[in-house]
Amino acid sequence: MDGELLNEMQSDLMDTRRQLAVVNSRLQQADQNKRKSRLLMMELDQLSDTTKVMKTFGKAFLFTPLASLKRETEDAVRSFDDDLVSMATKKKSLEKKYDDVEKRLKDVIHQMQRMQQ
Repeated sequence: MDGELLNEMQSDLMDTRRQLAVVNSRLQQADQNKRKSRLLMMELDQLSDTTKVMKTFGKAFLFTPLASLKRETEDAVRSFDDDLVSMATKKKSLEKKYDDVEKRLKDVIHQMQRMQQ
């Protein structure tokens, strides 16, 4: 019975660790995308309103109104901000879960060691 409990707790610990790694990776990716979008916004802000701009569409380039591209970029930055907030919240809850499971696992191991003595 204790062996099953240990296996279950270890499995839960590994799953939580994997989920944390995924969330950390997504946080890093969203942060990079946000920085790229902000850099693009800075560059777009330097252009006059009459400047013709192109945006990629697959392998093609399409002429796009500057205002439209600015709006899309601003929306992307807001979206990345929202993603960062939600992933940070998820990361916190996963870290708490990880710490709780790790503590319970240590407690069970100590109890088993005391029972064997």
